[in-house]
Amino acid sequence: MPLKTTKFDVQDYLKTPDQQIAYLEAALESNDPSFIAAAIGDLAKARSDADRVGPRKGRP
Repeated sequence: MPLKTTKFDVQDYLKTPDQQIAYLEAALESNDPSFIAAAIGDLAKARSDADRVGPRKGRP
């Protein structure tokens, strides 16, 4: 019986500044350069996507 999987996109979990901060803190605490670099890229994409939708309150 094959294993059923679902699509995972971290962008679905980086919608608020608090979620983004928690993600970056977890990456920094890991001391894993690859994870830190990936997290920075993920956050840049999340913020770029948010800018297309419109500016958020409290975010420059």
